[in-house]
Amino acid sequence: MIIYGRRRVGKTRLLAEFAKDKPHIYYIATEFPYEIISKEFSDSVKEFLHMPISGDLVEVLDAIADIYRERLLIVLDEFQYIVDGDPTFPSRL
Repeated sequence: MIIYGRRRVGKTRLLAEFAKDKPHIYYIATEFPYEIISKEFSDSVKEFLHMPISGDLVEVLDAIADIYRERLLIVLDEFQYIVDGDPTFPSRL
């Protein structure tokens, strides 16, 4: 699902409220190089799964699908920063 809209209208709050009662990984991207974004996301996943996992963001998402068999909500907030870091990310995703 994609949530898109103007800045400062409550999209992040909407996502946080939707996620709060569900198993979820919530990652807010920052304006850093893609390698740092991937590491930060990997760290969030490590914290949730309690197991070491690292790599490219797409590889980590693939690994989650292999490891975690329950329903899991993954929120990638500020998606545009991920795309700024790696313009190929949407097509690889």
